[in-house]
Amino acid sequence: SWFNERPNEGIPADHNLTFYEAILAFGETYDELKFSLIPPGNFEKDKLKWFYTVLTSFADFAVPSPKQVFVGLAWGDEEDLIDPWQGQGVGHLPRSDDAVTDEQLSLLRSCTTGRALILTSHFTFVSWVETIPMKIAREGEIDIKDRTVGKYSDYNMGTFEINRKALFSEQLGNFKISLVLNGHSHRRGLYAITEWGQNSVKTTFSDFDGDNVGAVPLIMVPDSAGPLPRLNQNNELKQFGSDRAAGAKILFNSQGSVQTVNAVQTRTKPRFIVSLDYYDILIDRVITKFECNKFLISMEKRGLVTYAFDIRMLNNIIELIYLESVTMYSYGPDGEWRMVPLRYNGSGRWVIDSVGDAKIFRKIIARNKDRSNFLSMKFKKKSGWVAHYDFDYRWNFEFQVDDDTSGGWPWKRTHKKYIIERDEDYAEIPDFEWRKNFDKYR
Repeated sequence: SWFNERPNEGIPADHNLTFYEAILAFGETYDELKFSLIPPGNFEKDKLKWFYTVLTSFADFAVPSPKQVFVGLAWGDEEDLIDPWQGQGVGHLPRSDDAVTDEQLSLLRSCTTGRALILTSHFTFVSWVETIPMKIAREGEIDIKDRTVGKYSDYNMGTFEINRKALFSEQLGNFKISLVLNGHSHRRGLYAITEWGQNSVKTTFSDFDGDNVGAVPLIMVPDSAGPLPRLNQNNELKQFGSDRAAGAKILFNSQGSVQTVNAVQTRTKPRFIVSLDYYDILIDRVITKFECNKFLISMEKRGLVTYAFDIRMLNNIIELIYLESVTMYSYGPDGEWRMVPLRYNGSGRWVIDSVGDAKIFRKIIARNKDRSNFLSMKFKKKSGWVAHYDFDYRWNFEFQVDDDTSGGWPWKRTHKKYIIERDEDYAEIPDFEWRKNFDKYR
């Protein structure tokens, strides 16, 4: 049902977790939406009064300093989640229905007193979707008309709806605002307006490097601070790449204007396997082939077969990484864990060549129909595009074994090969019922 759909699939990655890990950590109620048909339901604002009081007690405000004035504008009480008449569809960040109100615009106008004006808001002014690579981005055009039908695009994700022309043309266009600091998007970005039109503006997008401040006004999405921000430099992992969490360091000159902007990053790196897992589940299967050589069934029955697996990955993924090691784990019917390592033979195959390990694979792993086979893969970085990731972690996931027989008569096949698969339904959701067989999960 639609109640079980992911409202924001990026949340586990924000916290350096795969879907499977996040669901396993949260527990069986991860997909329960608790609401009441009798008002007020869980999402009624009355239930959030204390949260609002503690965290967001300020709405619209202005704080003057000798050479600057800082203005904060609130989101409002409503948002657009899905509104096809105004170009708001699934995958587009929600937009503020209320902002910018006439009262907010009046507050802003009262602050244009010659000081450098710094404007902050959670809703964005400009924000390019994560699928647009930073290193090859050019210009993006956004509409500045109020509530324009069908004109919200990949270049103004999570924006506002009211008084758009007044904000862009009157305030930004006349350079009354020096710097805009926005939230909402989890992609760090520095935006500049390069061309002003009657009903639209063209913008550029770059990262913070301290020297790219350029012309006023600047529009920034500083970072997602605690959670990990999205990073797509050269389309290396589509929209599911991550970067270190960071804060934005803004240095002002003696006149109060922006001098440099830098991202001050934490030491904790994003785990590469998280982005890889997201890519595998939401975009395309990373492993395109994982199967062994064909062998004689009669030889396997006599225990004389070793298994040589051909493992292949998507071209754009293998350009980034090396496969360093592969290990199979299985929890057998006797209540014991087994480990079967695969050895790279230097000729493009990963081999189970130990007689004992081959027997475990044949008698336990290949016959296992429970959700108790697990594959563990370790990678090394190859490309500079992924140098900022942590590669110490292994990609662990459930796997299933299928077989393909051929040759001979249909009732007496002579050859077989094994195929390692990852079931799409099992890739992100753990089997809690199976885990209840273990004391620590009861």
